[in-house]
Amino acid sequence: MTAELGSFCLVLALCVTLLQGVLPLVGAQTGRTAWMSLARPAATVSFALLLLAFGLLSWCFYDNDFSVLYVAQNSNTLLPLQFRLAAVWGGHEGSLLLWVFMLTGWTFAISVLSKQLDLAMASRVLAVLGLITPVSCCLCCALPTLLSACCPPLKTGATLTPCCKTLG
Repeated sequence: MTAELGSFCLVLALCVTLLQGVLPLVGAQTGRTAWMSLARPAATVSFALLLLAFGLLSWCFYDNDFSVLYVAQNSNTLLPLQFRLAAVWGGHEGSLLLWVFMLTGWTFAISVLSKQLDLAMASRVLAVLGLITPVSCCLCCALPTLLSACCPPLKTGATLTPCCKTLG
């Protein structure tokens, strides 16, 4: 259930960032303040959705939920907690999710700290950032292992690489 909720959050974030990228930019060109005003709330919602998706994937690693294919491929029951949490972004898919999450985090920060900017300028800035994010969200949604189910679930996860077998 955790993986499905994370996938749902990714798809919703994709839709919200598409709206964030298109409507405020068109609103700034045509002078529609209602459309320009959507930039800040959309940035907040996309950040919250990606925070939830990244948090749910992190929880799957913390909980050793090997029913998630990405967790089964990049974790093991023998890994200490700090290595399991670092494994969230250790693979290609998790790294991409981390970068999308960081991008929306900076977009959210800009939306909060740009109150002194003109509405048209702020909406253009947030719209451009909103146009970059859906590309990465599409990749995260399209990657088959990120939050997909592992059938049948593995009992202990993948085997450890030689460099991870010892802490020293």
